[in-house]
Amino acid sequence: MLHIRLPGFAIKILYGAVFIFFLAFTFTLPVSVQARKHGNYINTQHSLGTVVKASGPCFNNSDRYVDCGNGTVTDTMTGLIWLKKADCLEATDWATANYKAAEIKSGDCNLSDNSSPGDWRLPTKDEVTAILPPSNLNCTNPTLVDQEGAGCFAQGTQWATSIQFNYWSSTTGPYQEAGNSAWAIFLNFGGVINTSKPSLVYGWPVRGTP
Repeated sequence: MLHIRLPGFAIKILYGAVFIFFLAFTFTLPVSVQARKHGNYINTQHSLGTVVKASGPCFNNSDRYVDCGNGTVTDTMTGLIWLKKADCLEATDWATANYKAAEIKSGDCNLSDNSSPGDWRLPTKDEVTAILPPSNLNCTNPTLVDQEGAGCFAQGTQWATSIQFNYWSSTTGPYQEAGNSAWAIFLNFGGVINTSKPSLVYGWPVRGTP
């Protein structure tokens, strides 16, 4: 029978390699078993969190304002998503209204739209002006069009609840004192007025861009 005698230094190297392999296997096994036990794969390149996006707009073939069934209403003319509960934000000064609008999230104001803080905002002057009905309809308080967009809100199918008579826009006033004033819409007569920022006016938040 053939016997191979290795030099002493070679035996030491071989023993060292075996020992290193044993240590590596010993430390790796518990981690692998633990990960498999919990049914997860360990990935150091990606976050374990999942980003949930707010629900998008909804549409049908007959209405301008479409109820999405999650506390939001889509204006198919502008593409904006409005809060259906129009009295969710109480009357406050302009700065507070902007902060409160940005804090709204799914679970607030009858919402189930997966929205997060920062998704909602006050509409601009042009955006609030776009919800006013054409003058030939002669709509009375509130001066809005109905769900179809062809008649007055008060007489037609209503697409929002608890409409208040005034709402802030996010747009500041056009004059020298612009820092102290902002535009607000008044639905009791259908106009937009430059209003002092400390005034108590309601907020009606929107999501999306036109």
